[in-house]
Amino acid sequence: SSEEFTRGTEAERNARAIAYFEQAMAIEPNHFLSLVHYARATGGYSLTGWLPENEQEERLAKAEDAILRALQLEPKSAHAHGAHAHVLRAKGEYPQAIEALKLALLHNPHFVHARAELGRTLIDIGQPKQAIAEIERAIEMSPTDISLYTWYYWAGLAALHNSDHAGALNWLLRSLQANPSHDNTLRLMAVALADAGQEDEARKKIGEFLKARPGATLDDWRRPNWDSHPEVTVRRERIRATLKRLGVPEDKLQSASKP
Repeated sequence: SSEEFTRGTEAERNARAIAYFEQAMAIEPNHFLSLVHYARATGGYSLTGWLPENEQEERLAKAEDAILRALQLEPKSAHAHGAHAHVLRAKGEYPQAIEALKLALLHNPHFVHARAELGRTLIDIGQPKQAIAEIERAIEMSPTDISLYTWYYWAGLAALHNSDHAGALNWLLRSLQANPSHDNTLRLMAVALADAGQEDEARKKIGEFLKARPGATLDDWRRPNWDSHPEVTVRRERIRATLKRLGVPEDKLQSASKP
């Protein structure tokens, strides 16, 4: 999923890709691949937190319009249903996103990325155990996948939501080994260590994270529509409170004033 992209240049590439897909659609409004990739890229841009909040509604509406046109052209396309799920998840319509992913898997049971994204989306509706089961199935299906570190990370997030700090640490360690440059893994490892009562180790890990991501703040991970499930909201606030206690600043002003 695009939630796990690195910042900076990756955001710029994503924005350029969206612009190219828009140009393609202006030339040929019903070009199937342009519609699908435009919708997926826009959903990903939102899920990473790169899309300004005041642009969310309009741009996601355009993305949904594009993917619905694509689905009219090819209603049995697993990739189109997967892209639709991406947009729905960005809109906070998690049950609908899950249904779209199930449709993708119905049309292509071997669509491993849809399987993993189904796992990620189950976290959003308060089903972390089921999330891990789906992610484990994806890993079994594609054990050398390029997205493996992301799937390990999602499983670690699901374990945190399931109050299983030992399981979370195990998954997150595997994620870090698969991709040492993915700094969000350090952030969640710190939370898992704190949950395990290893406060000193947790603070060290946050130190590593802030060194890798200078200027990071607590609001970097907040997304519109995140408060749609009460149980999940409580868990997210708990993670946020732990990060705050460990030293992640609340806003850019505090971040900039740190020595």
